[in-house]
Amino acid sequence: MSAPPRTPSPTPVVAGSDKPEPSEELQRLFATLSIDDEDSQLIDALKALSKKSPKLVKSTEYVAPADPSIRLRSWKMNEFKYYDIPSPFPTLARGLFTQEVKTASGQTKNRIVARGYDKFFNIGEVPWTTWGSLESHTAAPYTLTLKSNGCIIFIAALTPTKLVVTSKHSLGGLKENGAGPGSHAQVGEQWLRKHLAAAGKTEEQLAKTLWEKQWTAVAELCDDSFEEHVLPYPPEKTGLHLHGLNACTKRFHTQEQALVDAFAREWGFIVTPSTVLNTIPEVKEFTERIGREGSWNGEALEGFVVRTHVTEPPTKGDKPVSASPYPVGSSFFFKVKFDEPYMMYRDWREVTKTLLSKGPAESNVPKSKLRRPETKAYVRWIISEIKRDKDQFADFTKGKGIIATRERFLTWQASEEGREAADGIGAAQDSDARTAAAQAISGLRTRSYQMQARP
Repeated sequence: MSAPPRTPSPTPVVAGSDKPEPSEELQRLFATLSIDDEDSQLIDALKALSKKSPKLVKSTEYVAPADPSIRLRSWKMNEFKYYDIPSPFPTLARGLFTQEVKTASGQTKNRIVARGYDKFFNIGEVPWTTWGSLESHTAAPYTLTLKSNGCIIFIAALTPTKLVVTSKHSLGGLKENGAGPGSHAQVGEQWLRKHLAAAGKTEEQLAKTLWEKQWTAVAELCDDSFEEHVLPYPPEKTGLHLHGLNACTKRFHTQEQALVDAFAREWGFIVTPSTVLNTIPEVKEFTERIGREGSWNGEALEGFVVRTHVTEPPTKGDKPVSASPYPVGSSFFFKVKFDEPYMMYRDWREVTKTLLSKGPAESNVPKSKLRRPETKAYVRWIISEIKRDKDQFADFTKGKGIIATRERFLTWQASEEGREAADGIGAAQDSDARTAAAQAISGLRTRSYQMQARP
């Protein structure tokens, strides 16, 4: 699908002291909302915690682009503290947008407008995501969704007729000089309009549905013409990949994948590939096999997000076995990420940024990044390229040229000169997983370049 025209929606701004009141009609609407006390009290707890420990929780208030009389507050937690048990936070949500409303009785309550997933971790990253722990405190079904390689976008109902589109923590906005295609949220909104038009739907219709269901639609923005990541996306897979429908509540609850997929098809989103397994051993065997093969259904991938729910963990004596910080019955995610070649390609991206900022010298690259012989070969090649023509990397730190640079290196590596250089430092690729995954990624090269060249 071709990229939507770069005509940004009104630029959202951080709210100032001037606060226009919503219309009388909206005030009456908000006053009659049935807001769960637990949900409202969650925001009160976040407000108190942000005052007591501002390094733990921060918030920013934004003017909603679709209606400047509505203010939304974005909540951001200290990322490192998600690992702590007991959790210092009253919620584990990553991405949370709220609104203060006046009730009919004159009370101020807090409405959850958009809610992201609870923080989730990779296998073995925390005690409750070891394979053994997962067997003890989760239950079937286990839905494995392809881990999209883009940036997360939330779509929610601001009112029964208007939408709000956000990134993880921001409504975004153009740079001060107005240059560039816009923020993640704005580009996400442009793609949303394109998807809706293709499906014969309107923003008002989607707002009505999300308002009535009290859902946040969670999607991945994958558009290499806006921002490249590691894996390339061909035209037919460029846009918003829908992978979740979250309840706008304190407790994390997301809809089953079959419903999410049907919703994606109805509203014109790209469907996220998935499969369902029945046991943790099946998940382990399946992901290990895909990791060895390096691709799934002919597509290179970063990994899988596994969606399940929390059960009461068994105990040893009086202590739970690697208890998780999530309440029993809530939705629960964990991820299985593949090291090769995704992590290697990500390293190449990061060392290039380092060499561009600090100078083209191998001593500027952290030794931890040079453990792979392939990366050593890449570093030497990219240093020579920077010295030869640094201007070719002018937009690299803006997410442009990442894939093309990697492909040029892989082409050079396959040449006689590249093979001789690789032999000199032992950088021949001898891993079946790396080779298979690299071939899968290379299969997308031509389509990726066609996508980058489109208007």
